[in-house]
Amino acid sequence: MSSDGSLVAAQGTGEILLIDTADPAHPRVAGRIKVDGGGRRLALSPDNKLLLTVISYYKYKKTKPDVVEAFDVSDPRRPRRLWKQTYAANLIAIAPDASAYAVHEDVKKHSEWKVTVYWTNFRHLPAKSFASYPSIGGLLLSEGGRSLAQSNQSTLMEVEFDDAGMSVRERNAPGIPVLGFPEGDILFRDGAGPRLTLYHNAPGIPRTGSVDYADLLWQPGYRYLKSASKRTAVIGDRFNRIAVIDRSQPVGPRITRILQLPTNAWNCALDAQDRLYVMRTAKQRDSILDIYDLDGEPRSGADWGALQQAYADALKTLERTDKPRSVLEMYARERLVAAMPQEHLDAEQDGLSRRLAARIFREYAMLVRTPRPRREPYAQAALERAIELDPSDAQSHLLLADLLRRSLGPLLDWDRKLAVMADAERHYRAYLDLGGEATPEITGFLRGEPGAGRSLNLCQAVAEYANAGRLEELIAETGTIDVPREGKRYDFLFSYEGTARCPSFRIRNVSDGSAADSDAFFIFPDDRWWAWNGRFGLVSYRGEIHLLYFQDARHPVRSFSFTGTGGCEFTSETEMFIGPAATEPALCRDILAGKGPESIPFIKNEKPLLNEVKERYFQTEAMGTAVLDLANDGHPVTVTHLDMASGAGPGCDKDFFELLDGEGAHFSDSPLRAPLLEMQGVGGGPFDRCGGTGRFFRYGGKLFLEYHSKASISFNNRQEYHDVKKIEDGKVEDVCDFRFKTHVKVAD
Repeated sequence: MSSDGSLVAAQGTGEILLIDTADPAHPRVAGRIKVDGGGRRLALSPDNKLLLTVISYYKYKKTKPDVVEAFDVSDPRRPRRLWKQTYAANLIAIAPDASAYAVHEDVKKHSEWKVTVYWTNFRHLPAKSFASYPSIGGLLLSEGGRSLAQSNQSTLMEVEFDDAGMSVRERNAPGIPVLGFPEGDILFRDGAGPRLTLYHNAPGIPRTGSVDYADLLWQPGYRYLKSASKRTAVIGDRFNRIAVIDRSQPVGPRITRILQLPTNAWNCALDAQDRLYVMRTAKQRDSILDIYDLDGEPRSGADWGALQQAYADALKTLERTDKPRSVLEMYARERLVAAMPQEHLDAEQDGLSRRLAARIFREYAMLVRTPRPRREPYAQAALERAIELDPSDAQSHLLLADLLRRSLGPLLDWDRKLAVMADAERHYRAYLDLGGEATPEITGFLRGEPGAGRSLNLCQAVAEYANAGRLEELIAETGTIDVPREGKRYDFLFSYEGTARCPSFRIRNVSDGSAADSDAFFIFPDDRWWAWNGRFGLVSYRGEIHLLYFQDARHPVRSFSFTGTGGCEFTSETEMFIGPAATEPALCRDILAGKGPESIPFIKNEKPLLNEVKERYFQTEAMGTAVLDLANDGHPVTVTHLDMASGAGPGCDKDFFELLDGEGAHFSDSPLRAPLLEMQGVGGGPFDRCGGTGRFFRYGGKLFLEYHSKASISFNNRQEYHDVKKIEDGKVEDVCDFRFKTHVKVAD
């Protein structure tokens, strides 16, 4: 749109609409430009004479070149094309005033890349090119093409153009540039966590402030609604929930309000007077322009009839059996998301009962909370509304309590953590009062804070929470932002390296984005064998913060104080015992005492399966075969014993069993293969449970398989399995119900 808001160009279906908005109360279509394709990015010159358009076919793997076109729209009723250029580009950016565009290209077969800037108002001027990154997360041009910003998601490069040439400056800035302001300032979606950071177009590219959006938006500004004027930005997510950001304050940018646009809105822009222009699609695919004053409130767009129909469609989708359950859940989720339950959170239900509306919000929360933790603020809001509409819905109380409990780990502020704990406890108790089942997890949580009444340090608290099965409530491991230390604040980014997935982390100074040396924060031992195939996270307790290396929530290993002094090491003892569901307790007691029945021997293969083993499994050898009455039905089959010793990725050393045909020469896919794999604790193949070993034996006239971890010491929950199973009447039965209890303590 033009800077004064008097003319708006909008992509329609097969055309570009030129809309006269000189009278914002009565916009009208002044002209149309017939074009091929859609998804164009548009820019108008300040004098309303030049329209610049870009269409990129990047998502189609460059089967078509990108196209830049310029149109004379000085008379919107009679627009005409001025010129057209095509590029085999990776990315093209256009200046918001249509004065320039920039093209990122691979110029030497994946070994050399460049960005070239072309000026539209002065096409006689030579284009300017400079070397670029091989791949970029964003490309932005300021008004007048005076400066360009690009990022490779770890480094921000800004290029300034003037009569003397150009100057290039860089700085460390992990993230993606999502929005540029007219004078060249840049708004980043931070790579450390849910935060937007503003960088100033000046030497050194200083960071001038940031704003958190954790509970407000989901992945804002990445391919979704976004626009900026000189002092204000609006930036939205895929649910059309937008944040209005004011950057005129001395303390830096801040979110002044959150607005909900209609579900069919697909683009927006701001004029110099901070009026918001929103394009949305009508039922017949016509485009409609709405104009809002940011001091006002966009219409809610709540359509309860459409929401009820979307809910019915989602339920029908989930009843289907023609696709995997995960795919059907995705279809149902997107159907409900399209109906935009967020628009209904504050609207009075209309045309349906409070109970049905509550059920819709609950089902929506169940669908959106599963695939992406960052969507959970939406799930929480939906569940809170469901409970408001129907306080007797026990399931909503349970889901909200579980969600609140999962949110505890990233909270470093202890008072806030206690407040969320109290909310979770309130909803668990409401669930129980409404007749819900008191599971061991709920009962354990309602006992209160582990170690309550005692003065614990962080190390003791880690052990207490691990023994209570609640250590995850103290650990933040998905990226932690704004961690305080000695008057400064730092970001922690946790990740894994290599195919072995060795845990790693990075520390970044919040004030300037510079990398910090981890050795300046933590004192690590020279021998780091323990940091293999585990996890890192920050653990906090009553204001004290440590870096924790742990295998899982039951097996903490070491912690390192954030102040650089102290830390602790943990030891664990695991006890195996017979569970209440055991059907052969005498046999199980013998196995527990190491006095079980003798193993059935496997004889070395006379017909090697080398080729078939290599085709089906990686780095695996056939050790022998045995003829066994596997199903305990009097019909023996041939089983082979396989040994895997793979060094790929994190490695996998185990032995397991497979079914052979009657000749013992080929693998068999008979119906008995599935229960054989199930006896070993796997479904579609034996590649989980690395470190496992097994044996067959006879007891009481029946054939059994004992399968357990080779480890003599339990390092993580994945090693805590010891199955004794048989097939009876075609079904696999676990006869011992072995269980494990791990006790953690702080090492002396």
